[in-house]
Amino acid sequence: MQDPKIYHRSDLLIAIIAAFVIVIVAFLFTGCMTGKHAVYWMDNHAFKAAQYCNSRFPIDTVLKPGQTITLQDTIVQSGPSILCPAQSGYDSLIYVKCPPNRTITIQKIRVDTLPVTNTRQISALEGQISTLELNTGNLSNQVTSLKKGRNVWRSTAILALAIIFTGLTVFIGVKFKFI
Repeated sequence: MQDPKIYHRSDLLIAIIAAFVIVIVAFLFTGCMTGKHAVYWMDNHAFKAAQYCNSRFPIDTVLKPGQTITLQDTIVQSGPSILCPAQSGYDSLIYVKCPPNRTITIQKIRVDTLPVTNTRQISALEGQISTLELNTGNLSNQVTSLKKGRNVWRSTAILALAIIFTGLTVFIGVKFKFI
């Protein structure tokens, strides 16, 4: 009679397999929740999510210097009339008109461009492109396998028709004594 405390190898193997199955089932159930949990966490911790996005997807800026544009503007102001002191022998007052005064303003304008690259959107689009490339590869593989299957069925149908035609020919030949 065996001691009930001693485990057999088969009992140990069954326990290991059961533990392995439990671990796999646990991974399957927790794996479905990680995406939802991440979205829930980011909704509740928006500031930390924004910090992560800034470090993971930095905004690239490159300075593109612009050309300098010179604008020159000339303003002509008419000169004032100045009263001259009275001279002896003249009854009326004499006014002297000054020459026009020119003011030239030179304005230099330079517009630099600072384009901003949205790396988050670029990364998302690259992910979509890679997914589409994988889907395209899978679809081309499916098309190839379907063409192979179609060719097999075609050759099988042609062979079956040839066998039927040969059988009918032999049957008719035997029945009507052509053969």
